[in-house]
Amino acid sequence: MTAIAVGALAMSAWPASAQDEEFDPFTHGTNTVRGDSWLDPQTGPDTQTPTGISWPLSEVNEDPDYYDWGCHVTAQADSTPIGCVINPEGSTDVVVLGSSYAGQWMPAILEIADREDWAVTIHTKTWCDFQPGRAITNPSPYPECDRFNTKVLELLRQDVPDIILTSHYDPSAGPHLTRVYRDLIARGVEDVVGIWNSSGTFAEEGPGLTKAAWCVRDIQFDDYTGDYTTCHYGKGSETDQGNRAMQLVDTGLDDFHYVPLQDWMCPPDSTVAPRCPAVIGRVVPWRNGAHLTNEWTHSMTNPLHAALHQDGVTETGP
Repeated sequence: MTAIAVGALAMSAWPASAQDEEFDPFTHGTNTVRGDSWLDPQTGPDTQTPTGISWPLSEVNEDPDYYDWGCHVTAQADSTPIGCVINPEGSTDVVVLGSSYAGQWMPAILEIADREDWAVTIHTKTWCDFQPGRAITNPSPYPECDRFNTKVLELLRQDVPDIILTSHYDPSAGPHLTRVYRDLIARGVEDVVGIWNSSGTFAEEGPGLTKAAWCVRDIQFDDYTGDYTTCHYGKGSETDQGNRAMQLVDTGLDDFHYVPLQDWMCPPDSTVAPRCPAVIGRVVPWRNGAHLTNEWTHSMTNPLHAALHQDGVTETGP
């Protein structure tokens, strides 16, 4: 495995606005949706941003920083795990598994890792959901992913982590995942966390990239003179993607924790509900049709940390 000291891979500087104002993950974004606690999202006066500067600045297709570190397997033909280790001297061994849907949460995961003194091993691969022993067939057969998952599973059995963090996109995989995680828990894994999979927007919102993301980008390119309220979008079902599968596993395994987070980006008490605000606390949640921006997931650190603490996965909360 590739051991990387967390200090050697500090987060890249967040973009500054035309007025030299910097994005702050603990001021913007979900920080404007906090209710009585980090478990209670409620809209506030600064939640639904109508105009002005927003982050990320015109970067609809940004990837998480750890892609640039060489820690994500991007080539579909590659079936060899990289296994980067962030903070190898950490007191708790944590492994991040899955595709980009799990990897998109890395800005929040690494912030929590720093707080909790985690050693984080990364096993993520493009389009490769972690479901070893069950072939990937949708949208097409993906034997390289199947081989990758087999190798990762063997690594987990050889060196059992304390915590697994993952996310899933196949809603039909619940029974199989239950068996996989039951076996890993029996081998010594203390907790498996399935983080809510951003289920995207309704299909009629536009093909490919989310209409909301492109709408916001156009306003940014026009010197922020437009109205973001014209970009509000319809949310997908909470059982879309792999959320249904993770909910099923959660009901069958005491040590599996499904963490739903959709209400933070689509508050049920917002003035546009049941639609979702396109910009929240001056942060754009979507970078494309199914993935979240780095700024948004970084601002989600406290809600995710609170949920993990409530479920007994972490020793502390935000």
